[in-house]
Amino acid sequence: MRLTPGFVRLVTSRVLTLASRGQDDGVDDRAEQRRQLMTRIELSRLIQADPSSVALVLAGPAARELWPPRSDRLIGAVAPQRPPLSVAVDPPRRTGVGFTARVRVHAGDAVAGSGRLTIVPTSDRAAADAAGCEVGLALEAGEEVADRVRRDATRYLDNLAQLSRERSSAA
Repeated sequence: MRLTPGFVRLVTSRVLTLASRGQDDGVDDRAEQRRQLMTRIELSRLIQADPSSVALVLAGPAARELWPPRSDRLIGAVAPQRPPLSVAVDPPRRTGVGFTARVRVHAGDAVAGSGRLTIVPTSDRAAADAAGCEVGLALEAGEEVADRVRRDATRYLDNLAQLSRERSSAA
């Protein structure tokens, strides 16, 4: 057998190999931005009603219906329509001497904010004060809807206070 000089032809296949050490920096930045773009909203109201009466109001359909109707519509102006805000409140659960419930605020189909609603009895400050409770609402909402959520949550607590007083005095 005799070897003759010639060309050696190497056959290579095209293979792309990807190696990753974790998430892309852009993904981490977006996740970080989402965390930073949340606004904490804390509101409270003193209500002259028993805490269990307020919890009973929130256990029924009134919990949804007390959220104010849409009021941010501009008349005579062309602007992109924002979906109305609505609320979903889990039934209140007993926590020691008070109650707590999970709250979610929706903008259309998306969750715009979430948090906790707490109902605790007021302390005996003075004998002249009527017995009642303090209702607190702590929410975290996206920065772009935080002002709307704060405005509507304030009105929600006002509506809850009024209805709870009415039902408490009727009993």
